[in-house]
This record gives sequence, structure tokens and C-alpha cells, in this order.
Amino acid sequence: MSITIKKKIIIPDTSFSEAVDAYMPLYDFVPLKDAEGNLSVQKTAVNSRVTEGQVLGKFDAYSASVHAPVPGVLTEYKTLPMPDGKLSEVAVIKLEGEFTFKGKKLRSRSWDSLSSVDLCSILAENGVINTFDTPQSLAREILELNNDYNSRPALSVRLFDADPSICTDSFITVKKTQEILEGVEVIAKAMSAEKIFIFHDKSIKIPAQIPHDKMVFIVVPESKQLMCGKREIDILLENNKYEYKTSIAIDSSTAFAAYEAVVLQKPLLERFVQVSGTSLKKNIMFKVRIGTPIRKLVEQCDGFKKKPYKIIINGLIKGTAIRDPDTPVTSIVKSITILSKKSVPDQEQTHCIHCGNCHRACPVKLHPDAFFDYYYYHTELPEPFLKTSLLCTQCGLCNTSCPARLPLFQSIAIVRGNLK
Repeated sequence: MSITIKKKIIIPDTSFSEAVDAYMPLYDFVPLKDAEGNLSVQKTAVNSRVTEGQVLGKFDAYSASVHAPVPGVLTEYKTLPMPDGKLSEVAVIKLEGEFTFKGKKLRSRSWDSLSSVDLCSILAENGVINTFDTPQSLAREILELNNDYNSRPALSVRLFDADPSICTDSFITVKKTQEILEGVEVIAKAMSAEKIFIFHDKSIKIPAQIPHDKMVFIVVPESKQLMCGKREIDILLENNKYEYKTSIAIDSSTAFAAYEAVVLQKPLLERFVQVSGTSLKKNIMFKVRIGTPIRKLVEQCDGFKKKPYKIIINGLIKGTAIRDPDTPVTSIVKSITILSKKSVPDQEQTHCIHCGNCHRACPVKLHPDAFFDYYYYHTELPEPFLKTSLLCTQCGLCNTSCPARLPLFQSIAIVRGNLK
């Protein structure tokens, strides 16, 4: 059997010294599905005037509220493709009127006296989501933890990007260090954390005065940063002789959003988004209003230097490829990578060659190829074997190691989703 050697994808070399405010489009397309995929209950009628930060919808008490990112008139509701490849209803807002937050000096408020329930309510009302891994309402995650009376709550914070094609969290860490650390303290109080573990790379300067006596800083070697998820963080804790397991893990984006929500009383209206790739004339770190079409960001990058072939959301390892440049930026978007055809490796699938790479790459020793065969070819697997899919850390390393380009990670995700 002959094995074809396929070229590797080229990861754009990007570094950013500053973030650029993205132009606000005349029409903003605000997704009504929250970070957990729930369709928010509409609260605004068509042709109503909305203010910047007004709540447009909410699924339940502790889901992340959806807000109007800009002031204007809600002209209609329509359905558009989202960055996760699914469809969602969106509220179309025509930009008009005064801003409530943009350009205004926001005053900090004291939050020390607020209870855990109060803090969770504020986080939910202001739309804060945890983007560490699978996006979810941070308030709901904290409340579920607080209902577990047997736990010793520990908060783990990752200040770097686990995907080498993204530098958004690293950028926020450098530019907003103090804000992130205060956001971490807010979340720690909300979850009554016994310990706060800050995982960082060598480039981050530890503050001379540690802001919290429960806070511990741990350097993560570069070799351990790739796809560093909750499981990998717990291994680092064990290796550093800490007798804790991570209760909640967050990233820089989540900590900064918590800071703005609680300290500045500002809802989630915008995101730092890295826009880069071999097709673009410029690579830019944007501060983007949620609901801005990707096409508008491309225009601000001076357009294309090469014909675009792939638009990939949230990194080249676990990201989602989309087709429509009119797809709006949502609260879960950290990066948009637009590649030319020449820079994309051969993605043609071939039959499994039983090389065993996926077994060796899997950090929890699953057999990803068996799950692929189960889903695509309807082979039989015993129930206990199927339940091992729940151990999947969703790191995506099986896909990157597969010479046949099989969708292994996606197959496991479907199987585990059917079990829940």
C-alpha cells in the first residue's frame, strides 16, 4: 500500500502591537442564539428604536443575554449562517443615534460587597460567556459548581492561546493585564474559589504585588502550550504538587469580559478578533462590534491580495470553515483566518491506513478511528466503548495526526453528543 505525503498547512506569522477599532457597518446583524446554542426569546418588536447595550433577548435566567451592539432601529429579523456553520435568527439593526458606552468614560464600581448570586446575575445579564473551550454561560457554570457542596473550588486561568495560529488571548493579556486579574478576582469570588491558578508563558511579567493571596502563577513551557485544555492544566497542577483539580477554567477573553461586566457595568458588545491569512493584504487585530459582517473586516484589511479559498473561524486546528463572507462576528469569535488555495494543504480524504497515529496522539488514549467507522460505516461498538467518547478533551489532535484527513474529532463529537 502506498502512502501519499501531504504538505502541511502554513500558519501565518502574526504579531500585533495594537488593536484597531473596526468600522461600524450601516446594518448590524445580531445573532439571537446564545453561546450555548439556545434561541433567545425576543424582547423587541420590528421597527423599534434600540439603544447600545439594550437586551434583545434571553433564553433563561442564567443564560448570557443578547444585546444591541449599536444604537438604531431594529428593521427586521432574518436567518443567516453563523461562524459555527449553523443557522441562526438575527436581529438586523440600522445604525442611528447616540451611543451609551462608546466614547464615554466608564466609572469603576466597587463589587467587594456583592454576593455570589449577585455577581452571577450581573455576568448573565451582561452576556458574559466562557470561551476557554466549548462556549457556555459563565454564570450557569458557576452556579452549577456552587450547588456541588463537596467540591474544593479552584479557578484555573490560561493567559496564552492554545492554538499556534491564534494570538488573541495573548494579545489581551499583554494589553489588559490589570483588568484581566481583576476580572479573575471577580470570578473567583463568584465561585468561592479556594485557589486561583494563573497559567502563563515566559513573556508575561508577574505583578510585583500579587493582587490576591489565593493566586498562584505557574509558567507553562512552550512544549506544553499546544491544545492546553482542562485536562492538561490538571496534569500541570499535579506535576507542581498542588492537590487541586480545576473546577472552572477560563481564558483571558473571559476574564476581561467579566471585568467589563462587573467593574465597568458594560455588557458584551464587542470582541478582540484577529483577522489574518495569506489571502489578505493586511493582518489586523480588531476590536469588533458583535454583528459586524466578516466582509466589512476584509475591506478594512484593504481587501484580498490573493483569491480567498478558505475562511476559518477560531484557529487552524479546531476551527470551523465557512463559505459566506457575510457571516457576522458573534460573541464566540476570536480569530478569522482567510487562506489562499496555494497555502491550504491537500484535504482530500482517503481510506484509513490503520497507521495508529490517532491512538498515539489522543491524550486520553481513545481510538478515534473506531468512532469514525461507527458513525460513517455503521460498524458495531459496545455501549461501554461508546461511553468512552465522553472522555474526549476535544483537543483535535487526532485530526492533525491523520494522514488520511479523516474527520475523527468531529465523529467523536457527534457520538458523545448523542449520548448526552
